[in-house]
Amino acid sequence: MDFIKNYISVLAFILVAVYTLSLFAKWHWFFALLSNFVIQYFAGAIILLPLLILLNQDALLSAIVIAVAMGSYAQIRAPMSNPLAFAAPISSNAGNKIKIAQYNKYYKNHSYKKIGQWVKNNNIDLIMMQEVHGKYLKMLDDELLKILPYTMPKDIERPNYVTIYSKYPIENLIIKSICGDICKTKGLRFTISPFDNEKINIYSVHTEAPIGTQKYKENFAELDGMARWIASDNLPNTVFMGDWNSTPYSPAFKNMLKISKLNYQNYNIFPETTWPSFATLPFLKIPIDHILFSNDIILSSINKDKAIESDHHSLIATFTLE
Repeated sequence: MDFIKNYISVLAFILVAVYTLSLFAKWHWFFALLSNFVIQYFAGAIILLPLLILLNQDALLSAIVIAVAMGSYAQIRAPMSNPLAFAAPISSNAGNKIKIAQYNKYYKNHSYKKIGQWVKNNNIDLIMMQEVHGKYLKMLDDELLKILPYTMPKDIERPNYVTIYSKYPIENLIIKSICGDICKTKGLRFTISPFDNEKINIYSVHTEAPIGTQKYKENFAELDGMARWIASDNLPNTVFMGDWNSTPYSPAFKNMLKISKLNYQNYNIFPETTWPSFATLPFLKIPIDHILFSNDIILSSINKDKAIESDHHSLIATFTLE
């Protein structure tokens, strides 16, 4: 019994120590990396707390673990435009809805027929995909262009192997560098017109994973550059989506939200965690695929969906324009 008590105490001390280090995310890339695992800190605290109480462990340690649980859940909700919203707002304009999907296919995933069937079954109007290498693009085209007939021109650069399939023509496509001398990453912007006299302006980027000093700087600069582009354009009906390799709790994401003034929102008790898809339990995953939106669009729903043999879950958002 003493061994079990000591073991639980050690786990609790480790949880408190790692969570505390994550609060210093602004000061070092490693602490910033730790800040991405807020969901795991909450889950760990919820699991350890009853064990500490049942084993009559130190009251102070139990109180600190309670503080970790409360603080980490507050952090989970804090980046959302409405942290207390657990249900979508009711829209008076039920007809003007559009369903948009974000999906990192994973470059070794060749389940093209399954992807096509999934797009068809979910009535998706537009999908943004990453890791679609050129030599496999035709196989994906064969499945998706039958459903979503518009895609990027074949003679232009596709930054980080991104591609788009849309029910509506892709207009005013711009691809440009977004982070100066810090990295070579390019983002994109385009417009679709799903409704009469209503355009939606969509931005996207696939960022570096922020592991190590240089990659952390690049990830921060990529999201910062996209945010400044969005803020400078100040277009109505804006959507910003992609695989950003950062959770809403990281300094890079928080900075992007502040500059872009876009909205991040989930309606479930926990966010839509998309990676890694092979983790069996939801609290072992983190949200690194995102769809953000401007104030003039209503987010009617947002849910993760099938991974379709990728290491990322897909993410589907339904928007209403009024």
